[in-house]
Amino acid sequence: PLLWLAMATGIFSYFFPTLALLTGHAMLPLVYLIHKINEFSLRLPLAYLSTTRPTALALCFYGVALLLFYLFLNDERHRRRRQLLCLFCTGAVLLFWKPFFPPPLLDFLDVGHGDSSFIRTPGGTTLLIDAGNLDSYTDAGKRFVLPFLRANRVSHLDYLVISHSDRDHIGGSFYLLKHFPVHKLVLGPAVEKPDTLEEELCALCEERGIPILRVVRGDHLPAKKATIEILHPPADFSEQASCNDRSVVLAVEFLGLRSLFTGDIEEAAEKEVVTVLEDSFELLKVAHHGSPTSSTPLFLDAARPAVAVASVQRAGTRGTLMTPVMVDRYESRDIQLLRTDWHGGVRVIWKRRKAAFDILSAREKAGYSLVPVK
Repeated sequence: PLLWLAMATGIFSYFFPTLALLTGHAMLPLVYLIHKINEFSLRLPLAYLSTTRPTALALCFYGVALLLFYLFLNDERHRRRRQLLCLFCTGAVLLFWKPFFPPPLLDFLDVGHGDSSFIRTPGGTTLLIDAGNLDSYTDAGKRFVLPFLRANRVSHLDYLVISHSDRDHIGGSFYLLKHFPVHKLVLGPAVEKPDTLEEELCALCEERGIPILRVVRGDHLPAKKATIEILHPPADFSEQASCNDRSVVLAVEFLGLRSLFTGDIEEAAEKEVVTVLEDSFELLKVAHHGSPTSSTPLFLDAARPAVAVASVQRAGTRGTLMTPVMVDRYESRDIQLLRTDWHGGVRVIWKRRKAAFDILSAREKAGYSLVPVK
């Protein structure tokens, strides 16, 4: 009925506009009914299933199973044998859907103005640090983070670390917690007057039975074949400090790669972190999106990273916090600087044969030419 009314409305609009209004309005209750039926259906158990991207081997078995099933239906010969082979291939699809030994990964997601980094250790521990922004235009958790996890065959998160409660770091975590298995939420130390978003996030975790782990300097997150140490904030850090300076700072090390994740810490917190840095880092997540309030010379000289990655908003209504002066600050220290506004997502890949890491950016992989960052 809805399709017939739509066709009638289209025809009448050329010849009898008044009549077209009647048939057009007649569609409204039908559209409303379809919408409500869909809403009800989605609430039914097993109404839909979300899954990860299959491996190439699983897809091959799937194709063979389809071919055998077609032959089973259309050819009388060897039906019993084809039936058994089809069942075998179907079982193989499920068995090889995900790799038995997923490779270690370290990804900096391109979420616009915001932060989100994913780590999978060699032992399979999965860690997401921040989940991007939530505003009236987009939900980074829904649009970027969850599709990324599904596409990279991540079935759950052992830890979701929220560095601090600014919307561009915590915003996408609400959708993620509602639609993806998260084993633990990791936050900085509790304060007397927490931000509203942090309170809402904690309430959501309590509702869904997700444990909340509060961490301070010196704590470690248990991880297989990796070490994850909390460097900031210390237990006695002032509650009067800004939300940015209370960001959780993590040092992650596996397979010889030492990485430093800094949230949005600024000059005061960088001075605190410098006091506990005992060695250099190969990889640095640039603090506060490259803002001049962070990345002080003192901090960069203490961390001495070989590569730095900044999660930066593309030039537009908001602009970018990373000015040419800040770019020069990195280049003058021979630090390779990658930016999500120029390079897209950035991935660190472990090369077993070379016993080294390679840096791969999404835009370079897609064949885009990169204008020098200035």
